[in-house]
Amino acid sequence: MCGKEGIKGVDVDGCRRIGKRYVDFEEEFNSLVWALRARTLVEGKMKKLGDVDGVKESSQDLAPVEAVPVDAPPEKKRKREDGEAAAVAAASTSDEPKEEGGKEKKKSKHFVMVGNLKWPAHPTTVHILNLHLEASEADVVEAFKKCGELVKVRVLREKEFVNNKKVFTKSKGRALVQFLAEEGVEAALEFDDAIGIKGQVIKVERSR
Repeated sequence: MCGKEGIKGVDVDGCRRIGKRYVDFEEEFNSLVWALRARTLVEGKMKKLGDVDGVKESSQDLAPVEAVPVDAPPEKKRKREDGEAAAVAAASTSDEPKEEGGKEKKKSKHFVMVGNLKWPAHPTTVHILNLHLEASEADVVEAFKKCGELVKVRVLREKEFVNNKKVFTKSKGRALVQFLAEEGVEAALEFDDAIGIKGQVIKVERSR
């Protein structure tokens, strides 16, 4: 480890420091089994070097290592598995909304019917119906901006092909409004049959 065994003039103090760092490394990054083996190796080397130089290696520089069975699972692996289990448990519980007092609150789910099919509703988007055919995206933004921060507004339009190019022409009388938060949807639903755009009362429902 430090020079050849049996040769005088070896820096025993330097070897002792190297040996201590070696044991510290094994204790920090490997299992207790490997730490015990490192300590045994260092003590054996230092004993031989101490006999050569007339110096007895002090065991106080090396912290005692708890003996464990050779077939014991590595401590590092156990720590990693415990950490992964804790992370999974935290992720499964942190996403659940809670009421005051720490009790879990079940998140309500909404659905919309499209013909005879039932679809889960989009959490932040509403569907506008009975929209005036001349209403633009700007008109819809002006009507719903008070409900919350908007992400996207799109008036649905008919698709036609002109010179082999797809173009969107007249409005279908419907639009999609997406909010940043779910609270915007709840506020927008209050506008159902309650407000008009360009003098025409609109319908508001959840979108899939």
